[in-house]
Amino acid sequence: MKKKIGVAVVVVIVLVVGVFGYIKYDSSQKEKVYNAKIEKIIAKVEKESTVMSEEKDSTKKLELLKETQKALDEYKQGQEKDKAVIRSYDQSIKSTQEWFKNENDTIIKANTSEEIDKEKQDSLQKKDQALTDVLQTIHEQKEVVYTEKEIENKADEINELKKKYEDRMKELDKKSAEEKAKKEAEDKENKEKEERESAQKETSGMNLKEIESGNYSSVNGTWKNGNGQIIEVTQNTIEIAGIHTGSNEPIPATIKELTIDIPSKNDAEGNPAKQEWIEGEIDSYGQELTGYFYSGFLILRGNIPMAMLCVSFVPVGVVDESQGSDVNKERIVAVITQSNPTSVPEEQFYYRVDSNDTENEPVEAEKLVITEETVLEYAENYVKEHAPIWEGSFIYEGQLPDGSFDLFYDSRGAARGKFIIGKDGQVTRLDRMGNVLKSIEEMYK
Repeated sequence: MKKKIGVAVVVVIVLVVGVFGYIKYDSSQKEKVYNAKIEKIIAKVEKESTVMSEEKDSTKKLELLKETQKALDEYKQGQEKDKAVIRSYDQSIKSTQEWFKNENDTIIKANTSEEIDKEKQDSLQKKDQALTDVLQTIHEQKEVVYTEKEIENKADEINELKKKYEDRMKELDKKSAEEKAKKEAEDKENKEKEERESAQKETSGMNLKEIESGNYSSVNGTWKNGNGQIIEVTQNTIEIAGIHTGSNEPIPATIKELTIDIPSKNDAEGNPAKQEWIEGEIDSYGQELTGYFYSGFLILRGNIPMAMLCVSFVPVGVVDESQGSDVNKERIVAVITQSNPTSVPEEQFYYRVDSNDTENEPVEAEKLVITEETVLEYAENYVKEHAPIWEGSFIYEGQLPDGSFDLFYDSRGAARGKFIIGKDGQVTRLDRMGNVLKSIEEMYK
């Protein structure tokens, strides 16, 4: 009986051992199959990681990274969820993300200036644009390479740098605009100066630049005005027979270089006489002349109490403010005035005289065989035709040295004045100070 029990126990033991061994063997086989499968998945992940790492095109590399992240998400939703596989995916994804971050950081560093004040405009523009581009790239890599918080930090860093660049560029723009405006003004001034000088050379013998310095060789010779007065010019000296003064007789003067001498206004020692002024005595005139360019002509200007002494040199083609000067000729006009120095009657302009030029010869008074009776008759007939309202208002007062005839008129209570009857028959009205008002025809058009 005992023997049978022993055999039974042995059989049971053998069965237990066999079952246990079988279970262990089966488990081992399953583990080998699982491990082989995991190794295969990891190998695939590593292979894909290598392909992604070797890809040179950043756009393609980014697409591969997205595919890897998608594969990891799908794997995590499966049954296995093997840590080794997940770790392999994570390593592949992280290394590629670091690659993108390093690329972007390299661009940022390359476009970061430590000495912005020394940067030039074009350099700052390139850096600013590069930072704009890399910021856009970072935003495009959101949730693939960067988290939302990482993008926010990067954007703050880049925008702070961009603002510094843009502020500096505004400063440079302002400075550049100011320099450009200054250069344009200088260029314009130089161009106008060249054009003036060129026009003078091409259309006129007057060299205004030389005249401004006291060299009058370009206007050497004799000049005569419509009243028969003469200017003689030799190198650095100008002898003026008559500077027009308005109501008073023209006065002679001499200019040597840029100094004028007016004998009628000098004291016994030949210096400018003193005259009473608001706060004491002052010189009757200033002897130093200064050149000014105005509307294409040159004015040599000196000081006179409450007025200006001006000798103007007007080239051919330059329009002055006179009442009919010849713009096709060079002109000189010498006046003491309070207004524009060329706003004078045409007969006060001096023109260069040559042997064949008789256009500016004055009408000599002795050649005018006109009596009181004929002058009055002429004036009355002229007024009757052009201004009947003045008919019968003239009283003959005599012939003046310049060949004109002094006529008193009292129409409508008007003050005493003069009418010049010239060689061409033109009648011009002057006020009692000798200033031209208007011709009768112009007044009653």
